[in-house]
Amino acid sequence: MPRLLYAHNINLDDVADSDYAALYSRRRRDSNFAAALRVGDKIQAFRDHLGIAPLYFRFTDDGVKFSNRLSDLVQPNDSLNTAGVLALVKLGSPRLLPLFDEIHIVPPATVIEIEPARRSIKTVYAYSLQPREISWRRSWRELVDEFETLMTRAIEGCLQSDEVGLYLSGGIDSAMIGVILKRLGVKIHAYTSGPWGESSSDVIYAKRNAELIGVDRHEIHYLETDDYESAMTALPARYGIPHGTSTALGVIKLREKTSVGDQRQLFFGQNSDTVMAAMRGQYLSYLLNLLPIPLRRRLHPALTHHSAGEDYVHLARNYQGNLAALVLPKMPAHFTKLHEITAIGMYIAQTPHDSEVYSQPSFVQGQDVVSPYHNMDVVEFAMGLPLARRLALDDKKLPILEKHLIQKLALRHLPRDIVYRKKAFVVSFERDEGTKALYESLPTKICGVSLPQPHERFGAEMLLRWLEHCGFSTQDLRGR
Repeated sequence: MPRLLYAHNINLDDVADSDYAALYSRRRRDSNFAAALRVGDKIQAFRDHLGIAPLYFRFTDDGVKFSNRLSDLVQPNDSLNTAGVLALVKLGSPRLLPLFDEIHIVPPATVIEIEPARRSIKTVYAYSLQPREISWRRSWRELVDEFETLMTRAIEGCLQSDEVGLYLSGGIDSAMIGVILKRLGVKIHAYTSGPWGESSSDVIYAKRNAELIGVDRHEIHYLETDDYESAMTALPARYGIPHGTSTALGVIKLREKTSVGDQRQLFFGQNSDTVMAAMRGQYLSYLLNLLPIPLRRRLHPALTHHSAGEDYVHLARNYQGNLAALVLPKMPAHFTKLHEITAIGMYIAQTPHDSEVYSQPSFVQGQDVVSPYHNMDVVEFAMGLPLARRLALDDKKLPILEKHLIQKLALRHLPRDIVYRKKAFVVSFERDEGTKALYESLPTKICGVSLPQPHERFGAEMLLRWLEHCGFSTQDLRGR
């Protein structure tokens, strides 16, 4: 009889028969689970389809130890992996390449088998994304109706109570979650961070969303410039990992100053743009990949690869490492370029760090945290949407990819000025002299590599602080 050694959002009934094809294809579509179980003298460990729930492990004298926090596993004599360091500071998350030679990562959408006695690891099952085949002849009404049904099922299927928390922004992604939750009769406690303090325009729209949804309570925290340092100090313990995006500062203070940590279950709206390939880096890399490399290079020095996906990762995150070395599921050979650019956004360039911002503090605290845009029925439907249903023109009449499907759903419930509002949650280091000085204090180099981008410098600083939090000396690393 299998025995669970580690479980996040899963129970033994889900895996008692070891039918992992059924688990990934039918039983669990929420993409928010991870587990390790002993089967005889071996251990089977796995993560959800998109790797939203992290799972790290190391071999010990007693067997194998698992955790969703690197802080639980790291030891003072562990060897820092240079490639893992660079992946962290460039990509914002430690879940894409091991930071330490001694600590391993279970890949997303994958079941591995571990033999503790031999310290061997092999893959025994891997799920491949299966985009729906959707005809361009289907009407918008049909598409939106089906998408709304899938979203409703995704939310209803994971609800644990009739009262939940919701990270609420001034955009449509979290607002649509709120609309559906209310329609299901759920009591909503909404939480909003103002990344620019009292001048945060997003808060104005978040308040409108809260009113339109009819939330039962709405708590707001305005991130002030003197919050930055205390949030950076708190980040290593709050996250249990060296998370590398500054958006975490707003989330940390929101959790400190509001009741968000008291909620049993939290919802958030990450991954909608990414799964629609509507991130600027995605559609630029995809559309411009049709041009010859010399012409693309003249447009931007990052656009120099044969693969649109490599262009995207270089353009969006300034990462030029070997993508094949990252801890990823294998891309199916039949993927189109549009599928590829979408999957790379979800596995590398966007979703890992964006989802981690909201989910990791909840994982550390033991809260359930859900984005229905990670649900695989929603994901694979959105991935199958024909290119003709995505194309749009921007203000300069240049072609872009837009999330028309989600916008048309939102128009059924929200006013046009909210639906078509362009927004971004950005924690700025340009707000005043104090934040500028803080930014200037961030590392400009690590492991001999220059860090020209703000997100890289912030990621390097948070790695150094996390290492110090774990008892490592960083003097040599800071000086390299």
